[in-house]
Amino acid sequence: MRLSVVRVSSAGVGHHQTLTSTATELIVYRFLTSLIAGLSLLTFSLNTNAQTDANTAEALMRSSGMWQQFTSISPQVRSGFLEGASQTASKTTPAEIERLSRTIDDAYSSDRLRSTALATFRADMKAVHVPALRRWYSSRVGKKITGLEEAASAAQTDPQAIAQQGSALLSTMPAARRALLEELVAVTRAAEAVTQIAIDTASAAQRGVLSVTPNSPSNSADDLRLALEAQRPQLLQAFTGLSLASYAIAYAELPTSEIAQYTEFLKSEPGRHFTDVGLKAFSAALIEAAAELGRRLPGTRDRANS
Repeated sequence: MRLSVVRVSSAGVGHHQTLTSTATELIVYRFLTSLIAGLSLLTFSLNTNAQTDANTAEALMRSSGMWQQFTSISPQVRSGFLEGASQTASKTTPAEIERLSRTIDDAYSSDRLRSTALATFRADMKAVHVPALRRWYSSRVGKKITGLEEAASAAQTDPQAIAQQGSALLSTMPAARRALLEELVAVTRAAEAVTQIAIDTASAAQRGVLSVTPNSPSNSADDLRLALEAQRPQLLQAFTGLSLASYAIAYAELPTSEIAQYTEFLKSEPGRHFTDVGLKAFSAALIEAAAELGRRLPGTRDRANS
C-alpha cells in the first residue's frame, strides 16, 4: 500500500517541492517500516520539569534501540529522494544527484539526528521513571524486543510488501494475539503520531526551501500544511492499517505472552512517559533535519553551482 497523499505540489516551488514531498513520504514510510515497530517510541505529550543527565539519557536511547535506529534514516531518505527525482519532469543530472546525495547524508546524519533527540531526552525525561525503565530494558524480554526493533529498523522493506506480508500474518493469527497487537496500536497512538510527523516534516522541509528560494509565494508553506491537514483522515486510516501490519511482522517471533508483557509495560506510568519523550525526541530530530535539507536543496541544482 503505497500512499500518494503526502506528495502535494504547490505553485511556485516546482522541482524542489516535488523532491521535498517525496522525501517526506519516504521518511513516513520508513518510519512505519522500522521505527513504528519500536513501540516504546510512539506517543507524545510533554509534562515535565526535571532534567536527566546526558549519560543516562544516552543509555536509555541505546537500550531502547532508538540510538541504533537513527543509522537507517539517511540511506532511506536518500533512496526516496533519488526515486522522486527520477520521476520528475525536469531531468536531474549526475552532478545534481551527487550533490543531493551529499546534502541528504549531512542533513540526516546519525550524529545530527542523535544530537537533537538527545537534547529532548535530557530536557524531558523525568528522573523518577529512570529506575523502572532501566529494569525493563535490561530484562530478558526487554532486550529481546529491542533486538527485534533494531532488526526492523535495519530492514529495507517496501511499504506495499509490509502491507501484504502483515495482512497474511494477521489473517492466520489467533484472535487473542491479533487483539494484543491492536491494543498496542491503540496504546501507542502510533497512527496519530506518524500522521502528525508527516504533516510537520513536510511543512518544515517546505519552509526550509522557501527560506532560501527568492520570489516564492510566502503562503505556500501554509498552503501545503492546509492541504495535508485536509487529508489527515485518509492518512490516519492508512497508517492505522500499516501500523498493525508492521507490528505483526516485527514481533512475529515474539510469543504472545511476551507481547502481553510489553503491552503492560507500555501502559504503565514509566512506559507511557518514555513513549511520550521518545516520540517527541524523534519528531524533533526529523523536523530539524527536514528543515535543514529544505534550506540546502536549492544549492544542489546545477544553476546554483555554475
